[in-house]
Parts: sequence; C-alpha cells; structure tokens
Amino acid sequence: MYSDTASATARNGASVSDPSGVVDALLKILIEVVKDHCGAEAASLLLYDARLDELFFDVALGEADEKLKRVRLSASSGVAGHVFRTKQPVLAADVERDQHFSAAADAATGFKTHSIIAVPIGDGSHPDLGVVEAINRQGEPPRFGQTDLERLVALQPRLSRAVLAAQQVREGGTGAMAAFYRALFDIVAQRASELQQRDHDLSAARRSFDRERSKLFVDEKLAALSRLVAGLAHEFNNPLSFVSCNLDTLHSYVSELARVIGAIEEDCRQGGRDAAAQVARLLDEQRVRETLRDTFELIDESKVGLERLCHISNRLHTFSGTSASNAESVDCNELVSMAVKLFEGGPGGRVQLQLYQGAMPRVRAVRSRLQAAVLELLDNALRAGAGDSQIRLATHAADGQVEIVVSDDGCGMTTDDQARVFDPFFTDKSKHWRSTGLGLSAAYGIVAELGGRIDVTSDVGHGSVFAVHLPTEAVAAMAGGSLDDGNAKERR
Repeated sequence: MYSDTASATARNGASVSDPSGVVDALLKILIEVVKDHCGAEAASLLLYDARLDELFFDVALGEADEKLKRVRLSASSGVAGHVFRTKQPVLAADVERDQHFSAAADAATGFKTHSIIAVPIGDGSHPDLGVVEAINRQGEPPRFGQTDLERLVALQPRLSRAVLAAQQVREGGTGAMAAFYRALFDIVAQRASELQQRDHDLSAARRSFDRERSKLFVDEKLAALSRLVAGLAHEFNNPLSFVSCNLDTLHSYVSELARVIGAIEEDCRQGGRDAAAQVARLLDEQRVRETLRDTFELIDESKVGLERLCHISNRLHTFSGTSASNAESVDCNELVSMAVKLFEGGPGGRVQLQLYQGAMPRVRAVRSRLQAAVLELLDNALRAGAGDSQIRLATHAADGQVEIVVSDDGCGMTTDDQARVFDPFFTDKSKHWRSTGLGLSAAYGIVAELGGRIDVTSDVGHGSVFAVHLPTEAVAAMAGGSLDDGNAKERR
C-alpha cells in the first residue's frame, strides 16, 4: 500500500528523503529496461494510492509519458485494475476484444493502445504495491503473445523487490537504498545476461546466414556459367551452321564446275577446238553464270559469319580478361575524350553526342580496357536510339568516387530487362540483330575488376542512364591524390 506521503511525493515528482531524485531516475531506468525487454512502444509503473483507492502513473515511458503522469485510474477498472485486484498477470493481445480494457487513459492522452501485457507488483507482506505494464509491441508480430507475457513474468519478483525498496526509500526507511540498488542491479544483470545470449544467438544466425549466402553465391556463379556456356553455344552455332551449309553447297558447285571444265578440256583435246572459245561459251550459259554468282554470294555470307565468330571471340576476351598487372594511373577526362573521338569516327549515324566534363581525380585502371567499357556503353546507347537520337556523356567526382554517366533518349527498358541487362548474351534481337549481347557484360566485368559498379535506370520510351562508379586512385591505393581542373563542353 502506498502511503499519503509517498503518494504526494510521487505526484510532486520529488522526495523529502531523496531530494536529488535518484530513486525517480533509477525507477525510470528500471521501466526502460522493461520496455526494452518486452520490445514495447511504451511501458509504465502504476502505484496504488490506498487513501483514494486509485492507481496512478509513477513512471511512464512513451509518446504520452507527461500526460499520463496526470492520469489517475480507479483501482478496479481497466486492465491494470484487473491485474491489481486479481494479482494475476494478463495478456490483452487485442484490447478491443478485451472486456477489462478501459480507454480512459487513451482519451486523456491521445495515445492509441492496441495490445497490453501487465503483471502485479508486490510480495507476501506488501501485496498491494501496483502494476507494471508494457504497451504496443514493436516489430513483428505487431501484438504481444504468450512468450512476451512469460518474459515479463520472469522479471516480476525482481521488479517487486525494487519497487518496494524504492517506496521504503521515499518513506525514509533505514537501509532501504542499499536494498533498492541490489534489486536494480539484479534486474540489470539479468537483462545484460539476456542480451549477451541474444548476441550469441545473432552471431550464430549470422554465421549460418553467411554460409548459406556463400552457397547461394556459388550456385549463382554456376548458374551464370551455365547461361554463359549456353549462350556461347547458341551464338557460335548460328554462324557455324550457315557457314557449314554454305561450304557444302560450295563443294557441290565447285564439283560441278570442275566436271564441266574437265569435260571442256577433254573435248578440246579430242577435237582440237580452241579452249578459250569453249570457256567463253561455257560462261555464256545461264546455269553456269548463276552458279558462279551464287558461289560468290555464299563466300561473302561465310565471311560475314566468320567475322561474327571473330567478333564474339574478341568480346569474350574482353569479358574474361584480367590484365590488372598493366594497370596505370589514368586521367578519366582524357580517356573519355579519346573514347568520344573513337566513337565519333565510327559508324555513328546521325547521333548527337554531348560531352560534359567536371574536375576529376585519377583512377587506377588498364587504360585500354576502361576505354573499351566506355565505348561499349556508348555503343549500347547508340543502338537504343533511333533517327536523330541524343547521347549524353558526363563525368564528375563525389565522395571518393568518379562517375562516368552515359544516358540516351532511346527505347528504354522494362524492369525485367534491367535486371538482365548485364547478363552475357542478353540482347533484344528484334531491335539489334547484329548485337552479340556481350558488350554490356564486358563493360560490367571491366568496371567490377576496378572495384566499381554500374547502376542502370530506365523507363520504357524515355531512354536509359548507365552510371559507372569507380574508386579514385587515392581511395583505391589508400594514398593521397590530386584533383585536376576540368571544364564542360558540348560536342556534336
């Protein structure tokens, strides 16, 4: 039972025997432990005022803590009143369905209560100390359960000893402060032990997660390798098939021509005819002329197929190359400018290229490979456009990184295509039948070798933006570096 003096002390927020407010501060810490222990949005210590037969909020933590200090509840109403009268812990998982819940405190404070767990505070000789409650569970699940109540019940004896000692201190009891400290220390020690166990469990879970992640990473690499091999086989089989078919046809054509030429030679030998005249007569024949024309066409097609195979082979070399030993200090603006010149000198069509360059620190890279990556991004932007398309290339530095951004106003990509755009052999053959699908994969691999990444954003019908992020030479080498002044210009 809480005395009139103690009640007045609690209402006024000070104590005659404890002017420093040590007990008030430590009780607040105690309820903070309860709040953390239960994962609650708010927690309260309600003490019993025997003179008025009411429960009042001695400590309230949460959004409405100050307003609750002015609220008093009948000792026979609400969840707290029910717990106080029955001396039994209560789980009100959903207060709207709990017959004992009273919305009086919510009405006075504007706070919304959804779920409550509460335990009575007291012992055999002092059964009517009050109630400790936790309100609104945070995280998942959103409402308290039986496990939460059991965790609060486990603290109940220690909470009772601490609150009883605090009451005795406030009433001037001799030696009560030492008992209060012991009870408080006991609770804090228990909480520290639980947190240590939780840390151990989290560490074990993290190790398990890391093992599973490593396994998934290996599985994904194997899957990527499988896709690469399948794509490689498909890309090689197409030109190989028609080159092989062409060679079979050429073999039959050449055999036919050899037969005809042999017949002419034999005819000339036996009849003494002029071989030149016979050959001229042969070339005038429609069938022979068509055979020769088809022969040259087949040879040209086969050359295209072989060039495609060489192109795929070169892209694969770029895709898989790891010549990091040739890395050097590279001026990104100089490298990008050279890439633009090479790009403009190629079959760019009616493309408008805008170049904006800011002050850039140097990076550590294999110059030719990084330049190849930029050219691949420019080539991709060109393929995405149509007619008078525009490509913008910008460089700048921020937060220990250099950024090379290539954007276009082309066809854009769907979300699914963005997720696959760096996969080997991924290409929209309906738009880019000459694309091998290795260009962006090669660029991605080159940038990844340098410790960087490529981010892509796109909107169907509104173009795409590919942003290369690379660590500066200073960051990569953990050494000092310098910034070179740059300028911005526009090229057509």
